[in-house]
Amino acid sequence: MQEVESIAKKWSQIDFEHLQRNLNEEVQAIGVRESQCRVARQQLIAESKNYYEHADKQSRKAASPLIRAFQKEYDRAIERAKAAEADLIFVCRTFTSVCDPSPYLEQVSTLLKEVVRLRSVEEQVRDLTKQLNELQEEYDHLRNQVISITIS
Repeated sequence: MQEVESIAKKWSQIDFEHLQRNLNEEVQAIGVRESQCRVARQQLIAESKNYYEHADKQSRKAASPLIRAFQKEYDRAIERAKAAEADLIFVCRTFTSVCDPSPYLEQVSTLLKEVVRLRSVEEQVRDLTKQLNELQEEYDHLRNQVISITIS
């Protein structure tokens, strides 16, 4: 039960509204960075075309494999970034779509205390039932003795 109370306490320390706001802002920032990346890619393509148009055949031939290698690595980096961003957006959207659990977790603490109290009451009832049964047996035994004495 202490573990549950500890978890509830940790959740109650989180400013859930602030966290959700930050996550929404991050999702929007991802969109902005994505747009900037598209613009930068178009600039790189334009610069590459410009280079190919103005460079002599020998230097184009020498630089071409290097430029292609950079383009491939750039494309792989973009692919990784998009995958990471998609996962982050999924987590952010999931987190921002749920309600703050703090009020419910506060109730958990109260309910746990009630469970402990009820367990104690159950134990007391068992003890009292046992005592009652013992007293009933003793009473029956004494009554039988009184009847025996009266008969004798």
